[in-house]
Amino acid sequence: MIKWLAWKVISNYVAGETAEEAVQLAKNLEERGFSSTISLLGEGCTINESNLAFWEYILLIGLLEKKELNDCGISMKYTHLVEYNITRMFELIGRTRVNFPICLDMENYKNKRYIIDLYNKLKKQKKTSTVLQSRIRDSIEDIKQIDNVRICKGIYKESKDVSLFGEDVNSNFKKLVEHCVEENKYVSIATHDLDLIKDCEKILKEHKKCEFQFLYGVPIEEEANRLKESGQKVRYYIPYGKNWFQYCWRRAKENPNIVKHVIKNMFG
Repeated sequence: MIKWLAWKVISNYVAGETAEEAVQLAKNLEERGFSSTISLLGEGCTINESNLAFWEYILLIGLLEKKELNDCGISMKYTHLVEYNITRMFELIGRTRVNFPICLDMENYKNKRYIIDLYNKLKKQKKTSTVLQSRIRDSIEDIKQIDNVRICKGIYKESKDVSLFGEDVNSNFKKLVEHCVEENKYVSIATHDLDLIKDCEKILKEHKKCEFQFLYGVPIEEEANRLKESGQKVRYYIPYGKNWFQYCWRRAKENPNIVKHVIKNMFG
């Protein structure tokens, strides 16, 4: 019953359990004028699970090549593929005929330095980016060594020593965007906060190296269309995979209104 309800909560936010479903969704979004990034769900894996994930990504890359999507990237987690498999993945993607954008996703604070170091090691291969969280105090220092960054608020619960709260999170978000404009860096705005999006639009008014990103399934289609029609590049993040239950749990804790919205639609 719990897992059934969880799937009702998350099914609109996940492409499905297979790479085929994720790639087809990316193709559908491209036909509507949107870019996409596909993320295989999972983190904190054993070596065996990481190796299985590696081969799942090989399948995904093959499907993306076959579909010949114009701008569909891949998001990878440090603790999902582990550094060894991520490095192997970069080598393989470097030999493909399609220029996949690759994003090294951010995880909890204890892994932050490893992820940024890996980004610096691999950033010259293909179009590589990583993620910084405006909720983390020292992101404003970390961004100085990153040329292509996805900025989000962050969903990991961290200690008060490293975290910001309330309006300080949005304020730091805008400072990070301002840095990218000043240093002419590529920046991706990953938030569903409508007021913050508009603030970032003002900051990015003359800055062309940018895009706005949304999690697939979040009811923000009107805003995504508005940005696209105004000439902004808009990208959807597409999660998929068999680890959707853990993902559902985190999203529900992050935003309880998602659960309320689903229950209302089911029984209202």
